[in-house]
Amino acid sequence: MSALGPGLALGALSLAALAFIAIGLLAARRIGADARAHVAAHNSMSSGATAATVLATSLGAWILFAPAEMATWGGLAAVTGYAIAAATPRFALAVLGLRMRALMPRQIAMTEFLRRRFGRGMHGFCLIVMVFFLVTTVAAEVTGMALLVALIADVPLWLTAALTLSATLLYTGIGGLRASILTDRVQIWLILPALAVMVIVAAWRLEDFVPALHSVAAERPELVSLANLSGWETAASLILGLTATSLFSQGYWQRVYAARDSRALVRGFVGAGLAVMPIILILGGFGFVAMGAGLVDEPSVALFSVVLEAAPAWLALVVVLLGVALVMSSADTALNAISSIVTAELPRAFPALSCRRLLMLARWSGVVVAVPALFVASQGWSVLYLFLLANLLCVAAAGAAVIGLYSAHLSGRIAVWATGAGLFAGLALFPDPAMTRGHLLGAYLSALLLPLLIVVLARLTEPAASRRGFDFDALRS
Repeated sequence: MSALGPGLALGALSLAALAFIAIGLLAARRIGADARAHVAAHNSMSSGATAATVLATSLGAWILFAPAEMATWGGLAAVTGYAIAAATPRFALAVLGLRMRALMPRQIAMTEFLRRRFGRGMHGFCLIVMVFFLVTTVAAEVTGMALLVALIADVPLWLTAALTLSATLLYTGIGGLRASILTDRVQIWLILPALAVMVIVAAWRLEDFVPALHSVAAERPELVSLANLSGWETAASLILGLTATSLFSQGYWQRVYAARDSRALVRGFVGAGLAVMPIILILGGFGFVAMGAGLVDEPSVALFSVVLEAAPAWLALVVVLLGVALVMSSADTALNAISSIVTAELPRAFPALSCRRLLMLARWSGVVVAVPALFVASQGWSVLYLFLLANLLCVAAAGAAVIGLYSAHLSGRIAVWATGAGLFAGLALFPDPAMTRGHLLGAYLSALLLPLLIVVLARLTEPAASRRGFDFDALRS
């Protein structure tokens, strides 16, 4: 499906990367040698800016592959559920973020709350989960970009991955969170018009596909029916997994605190959630068009099969630029999140660590993450199974974390036992890498419901004399 020469594709990729580096470096002037300023931007963003950065962060390279592919096997129900699943975490964080800001107004990392609320056990488990998820995210985004450029222009995977990661590391390492937010606001104005161009091109050619679409509806009516239970089962798994994962996504928590006030927080996150839904639905529609045109030999590239079929070179160039913006907007968020965790955790372990040294370590932490991500991307491996596993870990811990955010009567010991029981129950049902056995939704439900049951039973059987609630006021110090 090569539509561009390798030189032109690499030139466009390099120019876009240089532009984002220049924009990101503009934010570095406000940091100085302050490590906390590198990973925090408290109360600095309006509703519109919050919505822009959250939406840009939400739209990774996966939107160019997953929705259309899901339509080819899960149909309309799966795509609709996917759209709901993509929006639900933003709605949840709009609510949970208000509570977190009220409890800990100057927090920079979710791990700070977990440590002070639950103690070392729960904190350690969630810390591992958060880092695992962030490393997987960087690897997945860069892999998606490498595969996209290889599909369009036959560029080696390692070369695209190295260029993309190097540029992102440069402006993220120097400019920190403010660079990520600033580039997000620019990238969203590239992402949305580029998506619009792709939709317009596809609509212009739609009359070529309409007869075939009718045949798809006649031959596989389950794909166009919202009563498809298999599709909704997939959707339920996504809703549980993505919502739980967002709770431990440090990049989103950085943006919760960067919102100017409660109004900006709610409007920004809800607005981003509402905006992502039609994008998923529209891109999922390309899967149906590809089926109708007989272009689904490889379902994951159904979108490109439709858009780039006999397309001019300029359209392929638009797709490359779109991919750059999508990947960098998500990868820089994950790299910044790693830096913020390092900034929050290292001073506790090394109290004598100077601020300048802490800032240096926070900046270099991104390089540590980039090395395995570059290796995975250069091989073109899928990290979907790792994502599903990370989702399970987050689902197991989510119930206790949310209850602990509101209830003073959940102890750290019970939280750890409940999370551990949920994790073992979920792993017992979790599918194998080949997806030949196991049940994904059953695993997620077990991992969620068993901890909740344990927390309730522990509360009911706890002696009245030993009921000492947690002092939430202590979190504000």
